[in-house]
Amino acid sequence: MISYTINDNLFHQKNDEGIFILSPKGETIILKDEVACTIFDLFNLNETMTLSKIYEILRGKFSIPVEDGEFENDIVSFIQTLIGYQVIKGL
Repeated sequence: MISYTINDNLFHQKNDEGIFILSPKGETIILKDEVACTIFDLFNLNETMTLSKIYEILRGKFSIPVEDGEFENDIVSFIQTLIGYQVIKGL
């Protein structure tokens, strides 16, 4: 399984409104959704993360049923978006 890590050249700041990220491409991203912020925090706190570990943590925190396939598709789409903005990278 692919592991992902946060990009080293990334500025971010967390406040009451969410997480503000300045990507290496010079774009500003604002994460306001609790799930999106949790995923970013996971990358920020851990050296590497896999999709299966992200699924496991989010299912526990937000009580998401294992059989919910749409959940996994949404997470993959969000991860691909973060990769596109160069916020995270695959290893």
